[in-house]
Amino acid sequence: MSFARKRQAAAVAIAKADPQMRSIIKHVGDCSLTLRRNRLHMLTRSIVGQQLSTKAARTIYGRFCELLPRDYTAEDILSLGEEAIRRVGVSRNKYGTITRIASATAAGDLPLNRMGRMDNEVIIESMVEIKGIGVWTAQMFLIFSLGRLDVLPHTDLGIRAAFKQIYNLPELPGNNEMTDLAGPWLEYASIGSWYCWRALDMKVFG
Repeated sequence: MSFARKRQAAAVAIAKADPQMRSIIKHVGDCSLTLRRNRLHMLTRSIVGQQLSTKAARTIYGRFCELLPRDYTAEDILSLGEEAIRRVGVSRNKYGTITRIASATAAGDLPLNRMGRMDNEVIIESMVEIKGIGVWTAQMFLIFSLGRLDVLPHTDLGIRAAFKQIYNLPELPGNNEMTDLAGPWLEYASIGSWYCWRALDMKVFG
């Protein structure tokens, strides 16, 4: 089954399982989550965009890509010096993370091409061993690059804020409460998370 059909089936299943989410799905419409198939590019882009607005992240990553071939590799990144990368707006810490990712990928210590056959937790554990990669970044990789359907990013402030509104909570939920609330559709948590993000973007909650 194609990913497009999987995401559609997941949205239908969530709507059937949860009346509150059904209302959000009806308001937002069809899920248009698309995968970024180049795993190194997706991971690098995630690091560049950490703690930046969408617009700023897009601009800086675009400048970063101008330094490299279109289908750049880990070796291409390592061929650049720190000065060149820093000049396009990448911070020193992010430069360090990006080069550590490139080094680990080139050495085979971060087997991006084999991760499609690995369990979520194993992938997260292998990624967070690299300084600068946290659980949230690894979860974004699972969702947007590998297309895993069952990822619930508990620490994502946007999703926590959406849960607060959707389920009329007095405060932002913690990990356990989010897992309980998403219980009826936890196997499709990535798609549910996407709807939470879109609901915030569309100002569904006013």
